[in-house]
Amino acid sequence: MGGELARLAEYLCAQGRTEVDLRFSEVERVIGGALPPEAWRSTGWWLAGSAASDAWESAGWTAKPRVARGVVTFMRKAAERNRP
Repeated sequence: MGGELARLAEYLCAQGRTEVDLRFSEVERVIGGALPPEAWRSTGWWLAGSAASDAWESAGWTAKPRVARGVVTFMRKAAERNRP
């Protein structure tokens, strides 16, 4: 899954925004494949320190998943520090 998640990091970096909201189905479109079942049911899959998060964390993004809604917000790390 590492290569697919690298595509997600590239996609995020190409956005001209500090926050990017994506439905899980949109993430699957970007990576060109299915997310693992754990991503659909566990916030831990998305959070810092997980194996999956390395792709977007190393590109300067953090993730705030809302698993029940099937949505994740990616935030540029510099922008996250400026939030109240």
